[in-house]
Amino acid sequence: MTNTITVSGNLTADPELRRTGAEVPFARMRVAVSRRTQNADTKEWEDRQDGFFNVTAWRDLGQHAATALRKGDRVTVTGRMMRRPYEADLGEGKTETRYTHEIEAEDLGPSLRWQAWTRLEPRPVAVPQDRGEGADPAVDSVPELAERAA
Repeated sequence: MTNTITVSGNLTADPELRRTGAEVPFARMRVAVSRRTQNADTKEWEDRQDGFFNVTAWRDLGQHAATALRKGDRVTVTGRMMRRPYEADLGEGKTETRYTHEIEAEDLGPSLRWQAWTRLEPRPVAVPQDRGEGADPAVDSVPELAERAA
């Protein structure tokens, strides 16, 4: 039995490139999946929102995604659906284990269904300066890739 999922949708923000404590690069992104259907009664086209998927791409795949993809790009992602636990703060010192589902990308790239894709020059990747409360302590910020892209 395989655990493979493929989704096509639009990036809700630029991919965010980070590193683990062991300096392994990865990119996180969110893909909005929707489809247009024709209403049988009115014959009008309607947008149907199917959902949002969190995607993690590791190592070179993550670096390439952060360099080449931008908010709004239509992408196709193939990977494994993963379930990850986290501790939710309920207040008064109480916590609860909850779970989130995300796609661990094996492959991803621009979708050519509705537009042609032109290879772009690599761009520097924005590095978050302040991850704020609730940030994942296991990851560190990533230095900009400007030198590597040149």
